[in-house]
Amino acid sequence: MYSFKQKAIMMIICLLTFTQVMKAQGNSNLLLAWKHIFNQDQQNRGPNASVSIDSANLISVCKLIDKYGYPTKAEFSKYANAPWLVWIHSRSYKQKELTFKMIQEGYKKEEITDEQYLNYFLRSLYHYKFCISPKRLEPSKQNIEKRLLEINPREYESFLYDSIKESLASVLKYDDLINKKIIGKWGSSRDANGARYLVEIIEFNNRLFFVKKTVEPLLYEITGFKESQADCFNYYLKHTVHDEYLELNTNGTLKLKNENETFMEYGSTEK
Repeated sequence: MYSFKQKAIMMIICLLTFTQVMKAQGNSNLLLAWKHIFNQDQQNRGPNASVSIDSANLISVCKLIDKYGYPTKAEFSKYANAPWLVWIHSRSYKQKELTFKMIQEGYKKEEITDEQYLNYFLRSLYHYKFCISPKRLEPSKQNIEKRLLEINPREYESFLYDSIKESLASVLKYDDLINKKIIGKWGSSRDANGARYLVEIIEFNNRLFFVKKTVEPLLYEITGFKESQADCFNYYLKHTVHDEYLELNTNGTLKLKNENETFMEYGSTEK
């Protein structure tokens, strides 16, 4: 059952989507539709970005591609980038997986290069699934196949709109969690690409979340406990591989790891 807020979000998504798709009757209007989505996506960025607008854009792009195919730069110039811009700004791994078909179509039509496909789109998919950014690779067919095997995304032959809408309605936005309680804050060591960032563990409505503080913070739900040792507590993360977890030591150090390796280590809790 959906909450009142989730139902309201879904109604807004449907209304905005209907308006955008109806504008695309005829080729000149199709250009206007892609232009509108492109501009709306770019204007809707930063900490105040609207989840409803991003969600409506994602559904609209799927429906336009279903009806008219993936747009080309030859026909729509920079506005042909609207599909992948909207996809990259989707808010969860499930959303990205359910709509990855649009990225694959753009890649097959050579609107997306090997470099972009591997080190931008597959990298984003990897990031959302495993909670870390992978190292950039040389854009070869072999490396693309390797990265796809690592991610192992489920393939969908068509856009499953009910599932997409359900994934959109369940999104939580960090800045909207008014009554959240911050359990701890940490600073990361450098990742595979040399970047550093802050992370938090927060409590909201009796649920725990691991938060990666990017421009638009990423939330991963902590779903349970792994058997704890005397000197640490272990928490599982939702939306990641089944054996990945957080290890919080009594000295305040936080690690993202599985049984075989540590992916990222975060400095002691801020006081």
